[in-house]
Amino acid sequence: MGKTGVRYRWVVLAAGTAAQASTSAYFQGLAGVGPALRAAHGLSLGGLGLLLACPTVGVLATLLVWGPVVDRYGERPTMAVGLFGAAACLLGAGLVDGLAPRAVLLGLAGAVGASVTTASGRAVLTWFPSDRRGLAMGIRQCAVPLGSGLAAACLPPAAGRFGVHGVFFALAAGCLVAGAAAVALIREPPAQPRAAAGPGSAGAPAHAAAGARAGGARA
Repeated sequence: MGKTGVRYRWVVLAAGTAAQASTSAYFQGLAGVGPALRAAHGLSLGGLGLLLACPTVGVLATLLVWGPVVDRYGERPTMAVGLFGAAACLLGAGLVDGLAPRAVLLGLAGAVGASVTTASGRAVLTWFPSDRRGLAMGIRQCAVPLGSGLAAACLPPAAGRFGVHGVFFALAAGCLVAGAAAVALIREPPAQPRAAAGPGSAGAPAHAAAGARAGGARA
């Protein structure tokens, strides 16, 4: 990987971190506007807990499903579908007033947003070498508290000024921006050149095949 690729890996990491933060904002940050949601729907404390759990239920229902999808279609299209789909669901949650449709839309937002967790992690792993993946994944995982913390700080003022509708519109806008960044910036890493076999290395293919089998066994 050349110098351009070495620099670009940080762009991919930034895009993946932003994508994860945008989904964490509604996975975990909605609790910051719990009083506004209770007032809007006349909920008990237990009812509020059930409403806030809807995105998590969606995540649990689909998280494992997104893995094969990413393997087949790649990180960029999967993240785009997840983020734009989540933006559409959150926009719908801001347009409706009923409790039941809002709960369903939040569950759907969690279901499609779960793709970002799988796809952004895979993008980071494919771009960074083994001796840098711990740092890269640590930075990416900071997006979870970062997104929820920003939501907890920014959503209550939005609820106070625009009501709960404005809260969902703001979350949808965040996913939309992150989705556009993923489409524009997420790329496949450049292929690594194979080492040329030197003279007298007739046994190299056999050794390479054995090494590949050993690597596959370890994987």
